[in-house]
Amino acid sequence: MYHKISIPTLIWLVILFLTVFTVDEVSSQKYIGPLYGHYYYYNSGLFQTKNHSEAIKFCSTLTPPPSSPPNLKGYLATFTTEYEWEWVVKEIEKQGTPYNTSTFFDTVGTGVFSVDGSTHYYDSGPEIGSMMYNLSSDTCHTFCKFSQLAPAYMNQETFLSMKRSLTNINLMEMINEGGYRVLSFICEFSPDGTPGLQSISDVDFSIQGENKLFTSLRITNIPQDKILQSVTLSNIDTNEQSNCTGLELKQSNTYECRYFSIGRFAVSINTTDSFTYPDIFHQSNPPKPAYFSQTAISGGFYSIQIYGHGLINANVKFGLSGQVPCIIDNTSQSYIACKTTFINGFPLPLYISVANISYRSYTVGIYNPDTKLLYKLVSSQTEHSNVYEKASKFEIQGLNGYMTGFYNQVDGVTYYGGGLYSLIRSLNPTARVWLNCESMEANNKVIVGSGPFKDRLLEAYYNDTTTWPNFQNYPYYFVRMELSNGQVYRDPPSYLHGFVLEFGGYVPSFEDSIVNYNAIGDSVPFVLPTSGYQGNNTVGIKVRNARITNSEFKIKDTPVTLVEKSPFRYDIFFINIPSGFGGPFYLTYFGEGIRSLNTLSFYYNRPRLLSVVPNILPFYGSYIEIEGIDLSDSHLNIKVYLQGSNIQCTNIVMVVPHSKIGCTLPQGASTSYRLLVKVGNQDSTNFLDITYRGFPSVNGYSDVIQSGGMSSLTIYGERFIVNNGNLSVKVGGEDATDIKVIDETKVICKFNSDIVPQTPYDPLSIDLVFNTHVQSDALSINSPIFFYDSNLDCPNNCTGRGICNRNLAMCNCFTGYGSADCSVSVLPPEIRPVYDVFLGETSMTNDHVDIYTFRPFGIRLYDSNSSVVANISFHNHRFESYFGQMYSDINLQSQSPTSETYLSINFTMNSEPTSYAVQEMRPYAYSTNYYVKFHSFSANISRSEIIYLLQYSPSVQENQSDPDDPCGGQFLVETDNKQYYNLLNAETIFNSKFSQRVWQNDYKLIQKTSMTVFDTDPMVNPSTDVTNGYQYKVISQVIHNDNFETQVNFGIQKINNQCQNIALDKDNWKTPLIASVASVGAVVLVGISIFTYKSMKKHQQLKAIENSNVELNVRNINE
Repeated sequence: MYHKISIPTLIWLVILFLTVFTVDEVSSQKYIGPLYGHYYYYNSGLFQTKNHSEAIKFCSTLTPPPSSPPNLKGYLATFTTEYEWEWVVKEIEKQGTPYNTSTFFDTVGTGVFSVDGSTHYYDSGPEIGSMMYNLSSDTCHTFCKFSQLAPAYMNQETFLSMKRSLTNINLMEMINEGGYRVLSFICEFSPDGTPGLQSISDVDFSIQGENKLFTSLRITNIPQDKILQSVTLSNIDTNEQSNCTGLELKQSNTYECRYFSIGRFAVSINTTDSFTYPDIFHQSNPPKPAYFSQTAISGGFYSIQIYGHGLINANVKFGLSGQVPCIIDNTSQSYIACKTTFINGFPLPLYISVANISYRSYTVGIYNPDTKLLYKLVSSQTEHSNVYEKASKFEIQGLNGYMTGFYNQVDGVTYYGGGLYSLIRSLNPTARVWLNCESMEANNKVIVGSGPFKDRLLEAYYNDTTTWPNFQNYPYYFVRMELSNGQVYRDPPSYLHGFVLEFGGYVPSFEDSIVNYNAIGDSVPFVLPTSGYQGNNTVGIKVRNARITNSEFKIKDTPVTLVEKSPFRYDIFFINIPSGFGGPFYLTYFGEGIRSLNTLSFYYNRPRLLSVVPNILPFYGSYIEIEGIDLSDSHLNIKVYLQGSNIQCTNIVMVVPHSKIGCTLPQGASTSYRLLVKVGNQDSTNFLDITYRGFPSVNGYSDVIQSGGMSSLTIYGERFIVNNGNLSVKVGGEDATDIKVIDETKVICKFNSDIVPQTPYDPLSIDLVFNTHVQSDALSINSPIFFYDSNLDCPNNCTGRGICNRNLAMCNCFTGYGSADCSVSVLPPEIRPVYDVFLGETSMTNDHVDIYTFRPFGIRLYDSNSSVVANISFHNHRFESYFGQMYSDINLQSQSPTSETYLSINFTMNSEPTSYAVQEMRPYAYSTNYYVKFHSFSANISRSEIIYLLQYSPSVQENQSDPDDPCGGQFLVETDNKQYYNLLNAETIFNSKFSQRVWQNDYKLIQKTSMTVFDTDPMVNPSTDVTNGYQYKVISQVIHNDNFETQVNFGIQKINNQCQNIALDKDNWKTPLIASVASVGAVVLVGISIFTYKSMKKHQQLKAIENSNVELNVRNINE
């Protein structure tokens, strides 16, 4: 088949077999680049003669241009696309070195082509790189490429047969896969006197009635002072040796001989003066089938005729693993006749082997002598097995489709040639049916249909070409044959051999998920900011079966800008994506008007928050500015709110598009909130802490005015929340009515006069409650009221942090404040802890002994600005060995506060090398939410999981696994994780408990496990003034097996900043290992010790694990 080489393969083809280029002097040497980080070295003219290996070495020794990036290496260039080749040629021309050729690439690995009278030859082989010979100018060219990545080369070899010519020894006939002969040329080589080998045309010789394939070998460039004595071929695969016979001198410096063998050889050339040339690699021609035809014969067999080259004495098999033999009737150099059985269509691929050279092909065609068309079978199975199995993919004169061969049973109906599956599109909206039948009634027809209702899309009669004007793209197609009476054949007629439906080429499609590709096809992380990709900022999209020209992308119906194609890959496109937010959005590809089979969905990044200023607000609210990433470019898409409340930001403005917004928060009662931002339908990936400061305070009351059975009361104070619908007032335990907040200093209400005391000296209880927008967190103000004036003042007017009892001159301090004037804060400081604690790992040794090791390995504290205050990690690079098992302790690396990190620990069970257990922990930046998961895998133990969530939350929820499916679902608990601090900010107390149950495969309960972490003092509530320098905590784990119980205690100690390091006594678990860490504003120092225990357990297969009731609360018990 004559190939007009088109550009993608020039260098795809770049593996030059046996090629050399000659030059006597350098006429032009140029550096070109950059092109996507690649630089090129161009050398043309009359070079000093070099062979291929020297060309590769020459490129590897070149120095990249000074302006190029580091770590570039020189390679003999491979040009893979038309874009890359044309770019290089244009750059050469810019430098004043015209290159007089127009080169086009296609997917052919080797061949010759002629453009504008200039003939070129390209070759690929076991060498690396490519060289080119311009026959018109009689020059050789080479290109070197500087790249960080070695070029990708086709795994393809070229086999040439030489036709002798007395006038031009370079003239040769090349036999390609199609069996056609074309003229091609190579550059002469042998610069150092090494002989060149050329395989001459193969000839059939008849010896004693047996045809054998002999190959003529030409040996060139033998020095005139040497006399060639013998040529020996050593088979590289079998180590067999044979001599090349009939050695004779054909012309000056050129000998020829013949050999009979097939394979790869090392060729040794010996002369009379005992000079032996080095071994030269040579590859004989393998069998090359071009196409085959088949005819049904009796007994369920088919007669197969295979046409091609090098087929004499060949063995033939069919099937994916060569399981279907073809019984040979006759072979020759270009023909094989055999017979075999086909089941459910053509069992390709086809295997042909001669001697030790085999050929396995997906590219053998079926020839129809009636239509003179070659139907080239490309692959053996459709990718969509749910449609039809055993489907075969056809290439029909460059067009593609799928069919099953003969027939299939579908819903009890035999569909002949059915199971047609096609990624169908046509450049011209037409379709055609070809039938291969010995006889057929004129009114019988073929039906082409699609869809669940088997809609008829096309009807065709025998030898009839039917146009399909309104072509549609369906996911699959079927073909069936009907009789003239409308009945469908249910048994295969003897004369129906098969038929093919012709359609257009492959339909383009996307990968399953969006991935950003670079120019050479490597995937890089895909990040789509709300600003999109604009101008020179592009995203690389990969399209299967992309068209070479006329490519277009659309989001919905809006075209997106196609910036350029990859210079190295046909299937990589660099496009712009407009700014946006949320998702999903759907990208569609159109190639030459053909719509992609699927769409590519993508989302814009969720917003991520960095800071809010100010983060402490007065009770009446404030204007704030929020910095972040991917905050959109329009305030209309943005919502700012405080989680768990009805407070939202108003008057939102874009300060800096995509990165900073401003808005106004209204008034709110004193408490802390989580501020979140929503862009479109996507919440921010994290939250920021924001706090209102200043509690409402009551300074006094008016006289009670009684009128008509109702009494009126005015309450005076500060920082009352205006228009707060959740304000409630109780007088004498009963709800007041007609409550109005007049301004920030005055509230009026009415109540029933019947509850007024009998004497003015009796107190009346008043409860004033301002809801702080969190349902479970309300501010209560209680104070007795007297019906006479009091002039007593409280110290410092309670500093605004309490209610003054003017009768007793005493402050009733608000929650979180103490002392006579409420000036002492007993609230937790603006520091929140992060616990990174490895709770345990499990292993099974070969004697079925379980080992548990508990290792808390880190605590990290953040201050109010989300800066890291302190880090603690324990047991770094320390090893402990128990029962022959080696453990490596955990080293928690410092992470950026803005990053999300997975921490995992892996280890292998001794008794089962394939088993391992992993505990994963995912800390979320700026958050107190942590997801911790433990699971194990084993050949004998099913997957088990414990998942629990540490979160600040006032409520408890439990989502158990489905009891009918104990292996499925996810266990999730949200619960209150209360935090307490002493006045020195030096201690945090927390407690936790979880349990686990494990069943055997017969659902027999074989193990219950519970773990509790608690304080050692059971009677004392968390103190705000800790004077004791040391307190122990204990981790207790209790495991109940069949008839025994094991408990393990694990000690943790709190110390202050005056403590020093104390060595660990391994034999006494109560002696803790002390670690000290410098911190800013707080000292959190934790000591730990490690111990192990063992317990015998039955080695049985586990069926399921049920997790129950993770609890996080404050409870104190004795050690």
